[in-house]
Parts: sequence; C-alpha cells; structure tokens
Amino acid sequence: MPDNSTVKLAPARPRSRRNRRLAFFAVLVGVAACLHGRILQSLAELLVVDEPRSAAQAVLMISGESRFDVAEKLHNDGTKVVFILRGHSGRLERMGILPSIEQLTRRELLARGIPESNLSLLSDEPVASSRVGALLSDRLREHTQWHIAVLCDRFSTRKWRLLLQRSADPRLLSRIHLIALPERGFDETNWWHSKPGARAILNGYLRLVFTWWHDGLQPAGRECTPADFEAAFTRKTTP
Repeated sequence: MPDNSTVKLAPARPRSRRNRRLAFFAVLVGVAACLHGRILQSLAELLVVDEPRSAAQAVLMISGESRFDVAEKLHNDGTKVVFILRGHSGRLERMGILPSIEQLTRRELLARGIPESNLSLLSDEPVASSRVGALLSDRLREHTQWHIAVLCDRFSTRKWRLLLQRSADPRLLSRIHLIALPERGFDETNWWHSKPGARAILNGYLRLVFTWWHDGLQPAGRECTPADFEAAFTRKTTP
C-alpha cells in the first residue's frame, strides 16, 4: 500500500525551488535599487581614461569645452608647440560664409596669448581619426625627447585610447598622454538626472562601439552636389 505522506510531499520540491529563485531575484532588485547610483557612475567611468599628467613639449587639441584654457595653461607651464587638427571643410566654410574650425581654433589660441609661431598643423591635409596616432608617432621620431599631451573630452578618452593603440608606434605610445577634460554642462556623479549628461554617456558608448567594431580607415562620406539636389527635386515633383 503506497505511502500517502510521500505522495503529498513530492510536489513541494519545484515550489521550493521557485521560491528560492524569486527570493534571489528580489534580493538582486533590492541591491540594484540601493546601488543604482554607483552602478550608473561606473558606466560613465568606463568611458574615461584618466592618465597622470606629465611634462609635455607639445599638445594636440581634439575636443573638450575647456581645451583652449588647458592649452593656454600648458603653454604657460612650458609646452611650446600646440598642434591643430585640420578637418574637412563644409560647403559654407569653402564659400567663406562661415570660418573653418582651424580659423576658429587659431583665433581662440591667439586671443589667449599663444604666439602664431607656436601653432602648427598636425598635417597639411584633413586627418582621419584612425591616422592621428601614426602622425603623432612621426613627430615623436623627429623629436626623440618629446612627450605629447592629447586633449579631449572625458567620455571620448576610451575611444581615443583605442585609436592610438591601433595606429601609433607601440614603442612610442608611452610618450602620448591623454588628458581627460571635464564636462561643464552637467554633474558627472549624477549624469542620469540631466539630458546633456544622458546624451553624453550614450554618445560616448555609441562612438566607442563604432570605433571598436570598425577597425581601420573609414570611407569618407560624399557631399551632395547641386546636380544631386536638382535630381532629387525632379524625382519628387515628377508624377
């Protein structure tokens, strides 16, 4: 004759396992709720490469709201050469309607007392991000005692570290120092409370993933010509 007590107790095992899983999930949710601020701060910190500052003989400005002020300070401290990146000019810049980024950069640096003789283009041609490390390596070979500081916004430093590791001479990489410039538009410790902060972190991860995924030179985008606009208008108006 079967043992009724044994038959009744058998279904308790899966129910007990379910209860343990629910309890574990509840604990995870509780921990995440208590530590969500620290977790979100860590997400931002992963984008940042904050290297110790050392004496540099040249500085390259890439991005960052305070890059002109920091370049001025470095210049006053003994960094005499300020490299400028030449970018691709847009249509309005080529027509002379708007000043180029290079012109604006020179204007800001000259206004801060840095002489024209200390300003130098990293390359006479527009430079792709994936070639910056190689060009910096060329300068370091020419000046064997130089160290170069690279100024960029904090949440782009991880991306630029990856780009430099790929393109710079590994033997010279230790003489290239990233300087992470702080953001002024939001508090980094609670970036998720502001739209500029959330946008900066999201863009930082999107750029990092894109850079990691696309190894090598990227094809330059083609600018639309007047003929392209005319053809598009014709297609739209043709029944």
